[in-house]
Amino acid sequence: MPERRVMLGRRSMLLGCGVAGLLGAAGYSSVLYASDQTDFLKVSSILTGKDDLDPTLAARYEASLTRHQADFPKRLNILGHIIAQGSYKDVESLFASSLMPSDRETAMSIISAWYLGVVGEADQAELIAFSDALMYQPCTDVLVVPSYGAGPLAWGEKPPV
Repeated sequence: MPERRVMLGRRSMLLGCGVAGLLGAAGYSSVLYASDQTDFLKVSSILTGKDDLDPTLAARYEASLTRHQADFPKRLNILGHIIAQGSYKDVESLFASSLMPSDRETAMSIISAWYLGVVGEADQAELIAFSDALMYQPCTDVLVVPSYGAGPLAWGEKPPV
């Protein structure tokens, strides 16, 4: 069966943010962790320590994590509640708490996706972002992110069959 991709338009995003903001102001904080893009961004921001995460990449990471882990929305919901209830401001304080192994695994899958730009492993790996992966940010002032191979002279010997 072909894979369906859902594109979130700007108006839908603004409407969703407005509704989430009103519900949050009305005291319905548990509704805010119903696994939508805004929640994923909020959780991702705390886990990565970055305030300026790209919403488009967030939507792609969340969709990919959901494809690779069918229960990811539920796990994100639980992790979001833990972060909200514990008033954690950064990943260090969250990991210093007594997280369940499954919650730690969920957090690590989100962190890994943002930093590596890849979701999944081995044959199931899905590239979401290359040059926008967070692992390149610390050295962007001195390192040009490689976008192509070095060529035949850098390939080495052909491996035996």
